[in-house]
Amino acid sequence: METGFCKNRGHAFLIIALLALPFLMQHAVADVSFRVTQLEIAVYRDGVAHVRYVVSVNSTTPSISLTLIGEAGNIIVTDEKGGILRYDLTPQNIVIYTLGASRVVFEYDTSTITRKDGQVWTLTLSLPVPGKVILPDESSVVYLSEKPTSIEAKEGRPVLTLIRGTWEISYVIPLKTSTSTTTQTLPVPSPYVITIGATGILVVVLVLALTTYLRRRARFLSEPLSQIDNQILDLIRSRGGRMFESELRDLLAIPKTSAWRHVKKLEKMELLRTRKIGSQNEIELA
Repeated sequence: METGFCKNRGHAFLIIALLALPFLMQHAVADVSFRVTQLEIAVYRDGVAHVRYVVSVNSTTPSISLTLIGEAGNIIVTDEKGGILRYDLTPQNIVIYTLGASRVVFEYDTSTITRKDGQVWTLTLSLPVPGKVILPDESSVVYLSEKPTSIEAKEGRPVLTLIRGTWEISYVIPLKTSTSTTTQTLPVPSPYVITIGATGILVVVLVLALTTYLRRRARFLSEPLSQIDNQILDLIRSRGGRMFESELRDLLAIPKTSAWRHVKKLEKMELLRTRKIGSQNEIELA
Protein backbone atom coordinates (compact mmCIF):
# COMPACT_ATOMS: atom_id res chain seq x y z
CA MET A 1 0.00 0.00 0.00
CA GLU A 2 2.81 2.39 0.90
CA THR A 3 4.63 1.48 -2.32
CA GLY A 4 1.57 2.43 -4.36
CA PHE A 5 1.30 5.76 -2.53
CA CYS A 6 4.95 6.57 -3.22
CA LYS A 7 4.52 5.61 -6.83
CA ASN A 8 1.48 7.88 -7.21
CA ARG A 9 3.29 10.69 -5.47
CA GLY A 10 6.24 10.28 -7.87
CA HIS A 11 3.87 10.54 -10.83
CA ALA A 12 2.37 13.70 -9.34
CA PHE A 13 5.82 15.32 -9.03
CA LEU A 14 6.60 14.39 -12.64
CA ILE A 15 3.36 15.97 -13.88
CA ILE A 16 4.02 19.15 -11.87
CA ALA A 17 7.56 19.35 -13.28
CA LEU A 18 6.30 18.96 -16.85
CA LEU A 19 3.66 21.65 -16.30
CA ALA A 20 6.26 24.02 -14.81
CA LEU A 21 8.81 23.47 -17.60
CA PRO A 22 7.40 26.12 -20.02
CA PHE A 23 7.40 28.75 -17.27
CA LEU A 24 10.98 27.89 -16.29
CA MET A 25 12.10 28.14 -19.94
CA GLN A 26 10.32 31.49 -20.32
CA HIS A 27 12.05 32.76 -17.19
CA ALA A 28 15.44 31.58 -18.49
CA VAL A 29 14.91 33.41 -21.80
CA ALA A 30 13.83 36.55 -19.93
CA ASP A 31 17.18 36.53 -18.09
CA VAL A 32 18.96 37.26 -21.40
CA SER A 33 18.46 41.03 -21.34
CA PHE A 34 20.28 41.89 -24.59
CA ARG A 35 22.58 40.50 -27.29
CA VAL A 36 24.92 42.35 -29.67
CA THR A 37 24.00 41.11 -33.16
CA GLN A 38 26.38 43.36 -35.10
CA LEU A 39 29.52 45.38 -34.38
CA GLU A 40 31.19 47.27 -37.24
CA ILE A 41 34.09 49.73 -37.13
CA ALA A 42 34.58 51.66 -40.38
CA VAL A 43 37.92 53.51 -40.56
CA TYR A 44 38.35 56.48 -42.93
CA ARG A 45 41.41 57.92 -44.65
CA ASP A 46 41.82 60.73 -42.07
CA GLY A 47 41.98 58.25 -39.16
CA VAL A 48 38.45 58.87 -37.87
CA ALA A 49 36.53 55.65 -37.15
CA HIS A 50 32.75 55.17 -37.11
CA VAL A 51 31.56 52.54 -34.60
CA ARG A 52 28.13 50.92 -35.02
CA TYR A 53 26.47 48.54 -32.57
CA VAL A 54 23.21 46.74 -33.38
CA VAL A 55 21.66 45.16 -30.28
CA SER A 56 18.68 42.85 -29.81
CA VAL A 57 16.99 43.78 -26.50
CA ASN A 58 14.44 42.04 -24.26
CA SER A 59 11.53 44.52 -24.21
CA THR A 60 11.19 44.13 -20.42
CA THR A 61 14.76 45.36 -19.84
CA PRO A 62 14.82 49.01 -18.67
CA SER A 63 18.45 49.70 -19.64
CA ILE A 64 21.55 48.11 -21.15
CA SER A 65 25.28 48.86 -20.86
CA LEU A 66 27.69 48.68 -23.81
CA THR A 67 31.48 48.96 -23.86
CA LEU A 68 32.92 52.03 -25.61
CA ILE A 69 35.68 51.44 -28.16
CA GLY A 70 37.70 54.64 -27.97
CA GLU A 71 36.52 58.09 -26.86
CA ALA A 72 32.98 58.58 -28.20
CA GLY A 73 31.76 61.70 -29.99
CA ASN A 74 28.84 62.56 -32.25
CA ILE A 75 26.70 59.90 -30.54
CA ILE A 76 23.36 58.71 -31.95
CA VAL A 77 21.19 56.07 -30.20
CA THR A 78 17.89 54.95 -31.78
CA ASP A 79 15.30 52.21 -31.38
CA GLU A 80 13.78 49.97 -34.07
CA LYS A 81 11.41 52.80 -35.12
CA GLY A 82 14.16 55.41 -35.42
CA GLY A 83 13.21 57.11 -32.15
CA ILE A 84 15.98 58.77 -30.13
CA LEU A 85 16.87 57.01 -26.87
CA ARG A 86 18.30 58.64 -23.74
CA TYR A 87 21.71 57.56 -22.42
CA ASP A 88 24.44 58.27 -19.85
CA LEU A 89 28.19 58.04 -20.47
CA THR A 90 31.01 56.78 -18.28
CA PRO A 91 34.69 56.72 -19.35
CA GLN A 92 34.41 53.08 -20.53
CA ASN A 93 30.68 52.45 -21.05
CA ILE A 94 27.37 53.86 -22.22
CA VAL A 95 24.13 53.12 -20.37
CA ILE A 96 21.15 53.22 -22.75
CA TYR A 97 17.59 53.51 -21.43
CA THR A 98 15.69 51.24 -23.82
CA LEU A 99 12.10 52.21 -22.81
CA GLY A 100 10.61 48.94 -24.13
CA ALA A 101 12.64 48.87 -27.37
CA SER A 102 13.38 45.47 -28.91
CA ARG A 103 16.27 46.69 -31.11
CA VAL A 104 18.86 49.40 -30.40
CA VAL A 105 21.32 50.99 -32.85
CA PHE A 106 24.23 52.83 -31.21
CA GLU A 107 26.62 54.82 -33.45
CA TYR A 108 29.45 57.24 -32.77
CA ASP A 109 32.74 58.60 -34.13
CA THR A 110 36.15 58.32 -32.53
CA SER A 111 39.68 59.40 -33.45
CA THR A 112 41.44 57.89 -30.44
CA ILE A 113 41.92 54.32 -31.73
CA THR A 114 44.18 55.21 -34.68
CA ARG A 115 47.63 56.75 -34.92
CA LYS A 116 49.99 57.54 -37.80
CA ASP A 117 53.74 57.01 -37.94
CA GLY A 118 55.10 58.22 -41.27
CA GLN A 119 53.05 56.47 -43.96
CA VAL A 120 51.82 53.70 -41.65
CA TRP A 121 48.50 53.91 -39.83
CA THR A 122 47.91 51.67 -36.78
CA LEU A 123 44.51 50.73 -35.40
CA THR A 124 44.44 49.55 -31.76
CA LEU A 125 41.20 48.34 -30.21
CA SER A 126 39.70 45.91 -27.73
CA LEU A 127 36.55 44.20 -28.98
CA PRO A 128 34.01 43.20 -26.29
CA VAL A 129 32.29 40.90 -28.83
CA PRO A 130 33.22 39.56 -32.29
CA GLY A 131 32.99 42.23 -34.99
CA LYS A 132 34.16 43.56 -38.34
CA VAL A 133 36.73 46.24 -39.16
CA ILE A 134 36.42 48.03 -42.51
CA LEU A 135 39.66 49.76 -43.51
CA PRO A 136 39.94 52.75 -45.90
CA ASP A 137 39.62 52.16 -49.63
CA GLU A 138 42.73 50.87 -51.43
CA SER A 139 44.59 50.38 -48.12
CA SER A 140 46.97 47.44 -47.62
CA VAL A 141 47.40 45.57 -44.34
CA VAL A 142 51.07 45.32 -43.29
CA TYR A 143 50.70 43.90 -39.76
CA LEU A 144 48.16 41.93 -37.71
CA SER A 145 48.64 41.04 -34.04
CA GLU A 146 46.49 37.92 -34.48
CA LYS A 147 45.02 35.87 -37.30
CA PRO A 148 41.54 37.18 -38.22
CA THR A 149 38.58 34.91 -38.86
CA SER A 150 38.46 36.16 -42.48
CA ILE A 151 39.70 38.92 -44.76
CA GLU A 152 37.69 40.04 -47.79
CA ALA A 153 37.28 43.08 -50.01
CA LYS A 154 34.11 45.13 -50.30
CA GLU A 155 34.01 47.98 -52.83
CA GLY A 156 37.78 48.35 -52.69
CA ARG A 157 37.91 48.34 -48.87
CA PRO A 158 39.50 45.50 -46.85
CA VAL A 159 37.02 43.93 -44.41
CA LEU A 160 38.44 41.95 -41.46
CA THR A 161 36.24 39.67 -39.34
CA LEU A 162 37.71 39.52 -35.83
CA ILE A 163 37.03 37.57 -32.66
CA ARG A 164 36.62 39.15 -29.25
CA GLY A 165 39.86 40.49 -27.76
CA THR A 166 42.64 43.04 -28.20
CA TRP A 167 43.82 43.78 -31.74
CA GLU A 168 46.53 45.84 -33.43
CA ILE A 169 46.27 46.35 -37.19
CA SER A 170 48.73 48.38 -39.26
CA TYR A 171 47.99 49.49 -42.82
CA VAL A 172 49.17 51.92 -45.49
CA ILE A 173 47.09 54.04 -47.87
CA PRO A 174 48.65 54.72 -51.30
CA LEU A 175 48.46 58.19 -52.77
CA LYS A 176 45.75 58.49 -55.38
CA THR A 177 47.18 59.12 -58.87
CA SER A 178 45.59 59.27 -62.29
CA THR A 179 47.41 58.30 -65.49
CA SER A 180 46.43 58.54 -69.12
CA THR A 181 48.20 57.27 -72.21
CA THR A 182 47.89 58.47 -75.79
CA THR A 183 49.22 56.52 -78.75
CA GLN A 184 50.75 58.76 -81.44
CA THR A 185 53.17 58.33 -84.30
CA LEU A 186 56.13 60.62 -83.59
CA PRO A 187 59.57 61.02 -85.09
CA VAL A 188 62.28 59.02 -83.33
CA PRO A 189 64.26 61.50 -81.19
CA SER A 190 68.01 61.58 -81.09
CA PRO A 191 69.93 60.13 -78.09
CA TYR A 192 70.75 63.70 -76.99
CA VAL A 193 67.06 64.66 -76.88
CA ILE A 194 66.23 61.43 -75.02
CA THR A 195 68.89 62.23 -72.38
CA ILE A 196 67.63 65.80 -71.92
CA GLY A 197 64.03 64.59 -71.73
CA ALA A 198 64.84 61.89 -69.18
CA THR A 199 66.79 64.37 -67.06
CA GLY A 200 63.89 66.84 -67.20
CA ILE A 201 61.40 64.18 -66.17
CA LEU A 202 63.64 63.12 -63.28
CA VAL A 203 63.93 66.71 -62.08
CA VAL A 204 60.17 67.18 -62.25
CA VAL A 205 59.59 63.95 -60.31
CA LEU A 206 62.08 65.00 -57.62
CA VAL A 207 60.53 68.45 -57.33
CA LEU A 208 57.04 66.98 -57.01
CA ALA A 209 58.20 64.46 -54.42
CA LEU A 210 59.97 67.17 -52.40
CA THR A 211 56.92 69.46 -52.62
CA THR A 212 54.61 66.67 -51.47
CA TYR A 213 56.92 65.83 -48.57
CA LEU A 214 57.17 69.46 -47.44
CA ARG A 215 53.44 69.94 -47.68
CA ARG A 216 52.72 66.80 -45.66
CA ARG A 217 55.35 67.77 -43.10
CA ALA A 218 53.97 71.29 -42.81
CA ARG A 219 50.47 69.91 -42.44
CA PHE A 220 51.40 67.88 -39.38
CA LEU A 221 53.58 70.62 -37.88
CA SER A 222 51.20 73.52 -38.48
CA GLU A 223 47.91 72.74 -40.22
CA PRO A 224 46.31 75.98 -41.51
CA LEU A 225 42.95 77.12 -40.26
CA SER A 226 40.07 76.83 -42.71
CA GLN A 227 37.26 79.33 -43.10
CA ILE A 228 34.99 77.17 -40.93
CA ASP A 229 37.73 76.89 -38.28
CA ASN A 230 37.92 80.69 -38.06
CA GLN A 231 34.12 80.96 -37.98
CA ILE A 232 34.01 78.51 -35.06
CA LEU A 233 36.63 80.48 -33.10
CA ASP A 234 34.91 83.83 -33.80
CA LEU A 235 31.52 82.44 -32.77
CA ILE A 236 32.86 81.04 -29.49
CA ARG A 237 34.57 84.39 -28.75
CA SER A 238 31.27 86.20 -29.36
CA ARG A 239 29.62 83.91 -26.79
CA GLY A 240 32.10 84.78 -24.06
CA GLY A 241 34.56 82.01 -24.94
CA ARG A 242 32.27 79.07 -24.15
CA MET A 243 29.27 77.32 -25.74
CA PHE A 244 27.74 73.90 -26.42
CA GLU A 245 28.63 71.97 -29.57
CA SER A 246 24.93 71.59 -30.44
CA GLU A 247 24.56 75.43 -30.44
CA LEU A 248 27.62 75.67 -32.68
CA ARG A 249 26.14 73.25 -35.23
CA ASP A 250 22.80 75.05 -35.29
CA LEU A 251 24.31 78.52 -35.75
CA LEU A 252 26.74 77.42 -38.49
CA ALA A 253 24.23 75.00 -40.09
CA ILE A 254 26.82 72.22 -40.53
CA PRO A 255 26.41 68.42 -40.00
CA LYS A 256 27.33 66.78 -36.71
CA THR A 257 30.28 64.89 -38.18
CA SER A 258 31.76 68.03 -39.78
CA ALA A 259 31.42 70.05 -36.58
CA TRP A 260 32.98 67.27 -34.52
CA ARG A 261 35.99 66.95 -36.85
CA HIS A 262 36.65 70.71 -36.85
CA VAL A 263 36.40 70.87 -33.07
CA LYS A 264 38.79 67.90 -32.69
CA LYS A 265 41.24 69.57 -35.09
CA LEU A 266 41.19 72.84 -33.10
CA GLU A 267 41.51 70.88 -29.87
CA LYS A 268 44.65 69.10 -31.15
CA MET A 269 46.04 72.54 -32.12
CA GLU A 270 45.41 73.57 -28.48
CA LEU A 271 43.02 76.34 -29.51
CA LEU A 272 39.95 74.74 -27.89
CA ARG A 273 39.07 72.55 -24.94
CA THR A 274 36.04 70.27 -24.68
CA ARG A 275 34.36 68.65 -21.72
CA LYS A 276 31.30 66.47 -21.21
CA ILE A 277 28.36 68.03 -19.36
CA GLY A 278 25.52 65.54 -19.09
CA SER A 279 24.88 64.30 -22.62
CA GLN A 280 26.36 67.39 -24.33
CA ASN A 281 29.84 68.61 -25.23
CA GLU A 282 30.83 72.08 -23.96
CA ILE A 283 33.49 73.89 -26.00
CA GLU A 284 35.66 76.69 -24.65
CA LEU A 285 38.65 78.66 -25.88
CA ALA A 286 41.98 77.35 -24.63
